[in-house]
Amino acid sequence: MLDTELLTMIKTVDLGKTVDTSEGQLTILKGIDLEIKKSETVAIVGASGSGKTTLLRALLGLLPKDAGEITWNGQIVEDPANFFVPPRSSYTPQVPWLYSAPLADNLLMGQTDPDDEKLSVAIHAAVLEDDLKEFDKGIDTVVGPKGVRLSGGQMQRVAAARMFVRDTE
Repeated sequence: MLDTELLTMIKTVDLGKTVDTSEGQLTILKGIDLEIKKSETVAIVGASGSGKTTLLRALLGLLPKDAGEITWNGQIVEDPANFFVPPRSSYTPQVPWLYSAPLADNLLMGQTDPDDEKLSVAIHAAVLEDDLKEFDKGIDTVVGPKGVRLSGGQMQRVAAARMFVRDTE
């Protein structure tokens, strides 16, 4: 049974991912060894198309890995897609998914007992406070289908606040 205790370290060993193209298989990730301890800040940098997003998506199980292993506190994660969910992890994709509902509903995504303090901290961390002042109904403003009433930057800040409100490992 995988230890689901609080994170001390996440690690990948020899992580790999290939994709099929019209010209055959293309290796996107090969031999990725990564070790991140709790509270460390790690930046993954590289040119566009170099595999940064693929690495994160493979790590979280959003894409199936083709090689290697992922461990949580030294124990192998067999099913990353079902393991790396709140409260263990949260993720903001490059193109966030928003739905036509009040901003608060987009932030809380079904949390039934919202903590106002936690929500306020998440909004501050996402630098969304000034935007809220501009919205006609503040946090109760309906953002429209896929967030069409928001700018691209506002959509990203909403998605970041949604991630921060989960207070994940």
